[in-house]
Amino acid sequence: MYTKLKRLLFFCLCVVLCNALQVSGQQADSTGRENYKWGQVVVPSVLISYGVTSICNPKLMKLNEDIRFKLCGNEPYRRTRIDDYVQYAPGLMAIGLNIAGVKGKSKIQELPVICLLSNVILTSVVSSAKPLVHQKRPDGSGYSSFPSGHTAAAFAGAELLYQEYKDRSVWYGIAGYTCAATTGYFRMYNNRHSLADVLAGAGIGILSTKFAYFTYGKIKHALTKNKRESYAAGREL
Repeated sequence: MYTKLKRLLFFCLCVVLCNALQVSGQQADSTGRENYKWGQVVVPSVLISYGVTSICNPKLMKLNEDIRFKLCGNEPYRRTRIDDYVQYAPGLMAIGLNIAGVKGKSKIQELPVICLLSNVILTSVVSSAKPLVHQKRPDGSGYSSFPSGHTAAAFAGAELLYQEYKDRSVWYGIAGYTCAATTGYFRMYNNRHSLADVLAGAGIGILSTKFAYFTYGKIKHALTKNKRESYAAGREL
């Protein structure tokens, strides 16, 4: 009962985060701040919901186990380390393109701040969720399976790349999400995570980047407003 209560609390945390994004987006005005509509959080919310539901639902648990067995068979241990590196590829691509002069949505000095905000958010959520849910890894190596931190980082970077360059070419987003999906696949292939862990991590990563853009927009707007007010007050003296 206590374990189920912890999982329920984590589910509530996810719902609160999703609703905060939705409400904040609806309240945003037209002054240049990020304006996220509810539709933009549906997919990551569904991914997180599936992951959380899978923890307690016997049918989904069996589905996750069947997928794990097809990928891993009876080999319990890691077979490749590619997922340790591919997880960083989408975010590095976004920053690298910006440095190389390929103009994206944000200025070169803004992108690292947004990236940092995204990583702080996802790290806080993932590191809080792992001990809270206390889910055993498929390979039996520990109780930090849910959600997948590697996948969260990869999808956060993919969403960053997509947001920055979606108006330039759809292929940037495709490349980023391909890398992120590859990371999730190899987390399962290496028997480190189940499908539920990976999907929840993906949802958390996407939401973290969306929230980072919105948060940075709010901060930037507040600083710009204060600067204008200070300038106006100075001219009146």
